[in-house]
Amino acid sequence: MGVISVKLPREAWDLVLKIQLPRFITYPDMPHWKGSRCGEFSTVASYELVTDSGVDSGNWLCWSLPPPSKLKMNTDGSSKGDPGDGGFGGLIRDERGMWLCGYFGKLTNCTCIEAEILALYRGLTIAFEKGYKDLSIETDSQYAIDMLKGNVEVFSPLRSLVEDSKFLIRRCGFLIQHVKREGNMSANGLAKMGANQNEVLVVMDDPPEEIRGQLVADMVGQSYLRHRSGDS
Repeated sequence: MGVISVKLPREAWDLVLKIQLPRFITYPDMPHWKGSRCGEFSTVASYELVTDSGVDSGNWLCWSLPPPSKLKMNTDGSSKGDPGDGGFGGLIRDERGMWLCGYFGKLTNCTCIEAEILALYRGLTIAFEKGYKDLSIETDSQYAIDMLKGNVEVFSPLRSLVEDSKFLIRRCGFLIQHVKREGNMSANGLAKMGANQNEVLVVMDDPPEEIRGQLVADMVGQSYLRHRSGDS
């Protein structure tokens, strides 16, 4: 424990200590090797993981801290069925990766791009209401960014949301940029939480227990292997 505390920032260590142990565990507390279906390590499984043509062995990605005195907002949205039920979520962190606020919500009968745009819009309105400045925004939807930058035509019913989002970005001087999904894991976790509950919008001043582990991973620069499949 002493070795870990030296390597982790004080804020990250505090978050680790706040994570509650899972209750009612019915399975053995033991490592699980993701390279094989059975969960046990094998040289064959490790070889296949390294030589898998769908994996870029040199492309490890992670969430990055914003510059000093800056803030960063990550957003994500998803839909099962496209259209179908889904959720959205997002969070705002400071230059140390500390949670400032977050949100999630439930969606019904929406497309994936509608979920992504709504995730951005909700985050922008929250940031505006809280008076946040010097904010950069990251989403793993390049299509949503193209809509906000006017690179693609926007059709109803998204037009009003896109125009309102563009107005807030211009008025507040926010910067929006694309990030791969491996650098958007915390927002993805919040979007999943939104899909698995019934509230239209939940705004949180404190991070939910379900993603505190991911927040710590982001703070310490935990990297994830990038798969070539997919554009986000």
